[in-house]
Amino acid sequence: MGTSLGEMAPSVEGMQRVREHPTLLQTLARLGVGPGDIDTVCHSHIHPHHISGNVVRNTEGSEVPAFPEARHVMQAAEYSYCASSNYRRVQAAFDRFVAPVETSGQLDLVDGEVDLIRGEHGSLTLMPVPGPTPGHMVMRIQSEGHVAYHLGGLLHAEEQVRSPGLSAAGDWCPPLATREREWLLAKVEMEESKIVSGQLAFPGYGRIVRDKNGEQCYVSSVSTTAGDYVLE
Repeated sequence: MGTSLGEMAPSVEGMQRVREHPTLLQTLARLGVGPGDIDTVCHSHIHPHHISGNVVRNTEGSEVPAFPEARHVMQAAEYSYCASSNYRRVQAAFDRFVAPVETSGQLDLVDGEVDLIRGEHGSLTLMPVPGPTPGHMVMRIQSEGHVAYHLGGLLHAEEQVRSPGLSAAGDWCPPLATREREWLLAKVEMEESKIVSGQLAFPGYGRIVRDKNGEQCYVSSVSTTAGDYVLE
C-alpha cells in the first residue's frame, strides 16, 4: 500500500522523525523479496511522499518502474483529479511518479470497493474513503479470522484518534476527512480489529481502545523480542 514514506528529495521531516528508515526496497531485500517478485502495488492516494518509490534510476540514470511485474492499483477518481490540470499534476509529482507506470502499461484504475483477493482463509479489499483526497482509499485485510485496516493518509498522528477533527494541511476536504475518520475509527473499535499506518510511530500497528475517561485512543500492538518486532 504505497511505495514510500518520506523517501524523496527533500524528505518529509515529520515522517523522518517517527520512523526507522530503511527504504521499501531495502526492507523487501531483508525479507528475501526482489522487485520482480511484486505483482500488485496499491496506492491509497497520489501524494509524492507515498508514491515516490514507484520509480528507480537505472544504470543510464533514467527513472523506470521500480516493480517491473506489478500492476499499480488506484481509484479512477484519484487519477482523474490529479491528472485534470497542470497545477495538480505538478502538485502530485504525477509526471514523475505516476506517468512511468502508466506508460509501461502497469496502471490499473478501479472504481469503488474492490476485492483484490477473496478466499476461504481471507481477503484483501480496497475501500473508498475520500477526504484526504477525492479518490483516497484504505485496505481491509482479513486473514484467519483477524482483521486490520491500512489507513493510507487518513491518520497522520495519534492525536487524530482522540480528536478526529484535526486534519493534515494537505487534506483536500477536511470536513469529509473528519467524518470518514470518525466512521472508520468507530468501525475498527467495534470490530476489535487493528490499524496499520506508516505515518504513526514505527512500526505503526495497533488497536483503538477507550481510556479511563472513555475517549478513543491508539495503543500499539507490537512488542520487541531480541530486536525483532512481533505483532500481537
